Amino acid sequence: DWSSDVCSSVIKNYWAKQEGIDAKDVVVVGLMPCTVKKQEAVRPQLSSEEHGADTDAVITTNESRTLFDERGFDPTDWATLDDAGDAGEFGSLGGGSGAGQIFGKTGGVMEAALRTAAAWTGAGPLPEEVTKELRSIEPVRKATVPLPGLDLNIGVFCGAKAMNAVCKEIVAGGDKDMHFIEIMNCEGGCMNGPGQPRIPKEELAGRLDSIMFRDEKATVRLSHENEAIKKLYKDFLEEPGSHTAHELLHTRYGEL
Repeated sequence: DWSSDVCSSVIKNYWAKQEGIDAKDVVVVGLMPCTVKKQEAVRPQLSSEEHGADTDAVITTNESRTLFDERGFDPTDWATLDDAGDAGEFGSLGGGSGAGQIFGKTGGVMEAALRTAAAWTGAGPLPEEVTKELRSIEPVRKATVPLPGLDLNIGVFCGAKAMNAVCKEIVAGGDKDMHFIEIMNCEGGCMNGPGQPRIPKEELAGRLDSIMFRDEKATVRLSHENEAIKKLYKDFLEEPGSHTAHELLHTRYGEL
């Protein structure tokens, strides 16, 4: 249930204090499917005078494989991880939900948010026709989500061609009936990022099935029901949309 930059910010601003560690002494390394995360890590908006960059370094999945090979490390041999600790070492930051698992696919962040929106508004589970559209790997997907008092029009666009087309359409004043849009440069989403091992396009569906399997088997499938998230808000962030949450979990962009 953590995006990379959000996780880094929480580690340095919350977890370090909980553990009695100076945030300047904490080094956060992101293992990512995306090469752009390297660029994001050096953005001045994602750092502070108190502890420097939220994320100190980023390596891609492919780079980690090269590193493991060079060091003779077998990531499938769990015995070698005994001294490395596990999620439990992060105390209240450990654990996740099925909604967090699907961040890796295009439309996943939107589906995770919609699950919570539907639950909070009393709409119940998302309609099958909506989830079917969200879980497709087609470059352009649109659907309407019925919520109490609002039919929410959503759009998911992935791949450079679809991304450029929808951005131009929005700038030109089109798609004004859209309430919620997710745009991904990589076809299929982060699971097919440039830092990932390359696979034939026809095998993307297999990666999607694997992600959805992990979601379906998860004990908790809604982000807002994740005990770690609830504790974080109770102890530190106060409530969604609070000033603290806005400062630590959001960033800003300007014209290039």
